[in-house]
Amino acid sequence: MRIKQPTNRFFAFIICFLLYMVQPVKAADYVYYLDHQNEQQRNNLVNSYGSTNQISVGVPFQITLVATKYNEEQLVFPDSSAFPNSFHLLSTTSGSSASKDSVIYTLQYYGNQDVTLKDLRVLYLQSNDTIALAAPPISISFSSILERNDATTDSASFKPLKNIYEFTNPWIYVVIGLILLALILGYVFYKSRNTIDVTEQIPVTIPTYRSPINQLLSELESIKNQDKPTSKEGIKQYVSAISDAIRAYYEDLYPFPALESTSRELLDYLQRIGEPLTLTELVQVLLREADRVKFAKYIPPIENLANMLDSAYAFYHEAEYKHARRLQSHEDDFLHSHGLNQEPSS
Repeated sequence: MRIKQPTNRFFAFIICFLLYMVQPVKAADYVYYLDHQNEQQRNNLVNSYGSTNQISVGVPFQITLVATKYNEEQLVFPDSSAFPNSFHLLSTTSGSSASKDSVIYTLQYYGNQDVTLKDLRVLYLQSNDTIALAAPPISISFSSILERNDATTDSASFKPLKNIYEFTNPWIYVVIGLILLALILGYVFYKSRNTIDVTEQIPVTIPTYRSPINQLLSELESIKNQDKPTSKEGIKQYVSAISDAIRAYYEDLYPFPALESTSRELLDYLQRIGEPLTLTELVQVLLREADRVKFAKYIPPIENLANMLDSAYAFYHEAEYKHARRLQSHEDDFLHSHGLNQEPSS
């Protein structure tokens, strides 16, 4: 038994080696074989054809690439990026048979010299490798020959499109220009001698100071003289007018954009500047009622509208007393900024 065991292993090795040697040749082995053959043998796998050997600017022409199938490899033909920038790809048409695949490229050329299309490669995709085979180069000459009707010989004379215009003496235009310039200068001098300088009197408007508290009272009186609204939209405008009158008062009195601010922002500002509690509570009641009407679609009864106007008048009387010093300072600042309270210099 010890003598036969090495013999069995030897025969098993011989059988495995023979099976490995007789396995089908891969496409890569076939390509490797072709790489060591001449140009004619390699061209049998990938071929290229041109529909013409002369091209002109913008005239479509075709190029065909034909690749031979081998086993079950997938073929990938070049796309538009494989062509030079002077070529514009119009369309591609693919074809296939039992042994070959082909693609017809319809192109336009926008250059001015002869060109050779090379490095057009067809990819053979395998499960574990990719092989690129270059198609034979295609040389195409550029043609810019004119049509026979337009072509002329070297001895032919060119004729102008229309009669050549003979220009007059240019000094005539110089003299005319100088005469016109002298007339313009004489007219300007004459007007300047006979024009009387008149100083334009600009009326000076003296600004009038309007106290914020008086403007608030004027707005409330205007609202009071209106008829009580009955429609939903009229009630909304009535309540907004009361709220805006209070906001406008604070915007005039303090450097704060009360009309553009929310109710919460205005109340926070009043707390920061130390506004008296009685005024803050009245403002809070008026703003809350106005927000309910504008945003919550609340329709208050007629007596509530009268109560809001009464609260606004109460705010007016309270502010007239509480803001007396602030109102006086506001008036002094206005007069000083317009130079209306300056002492005359001695």
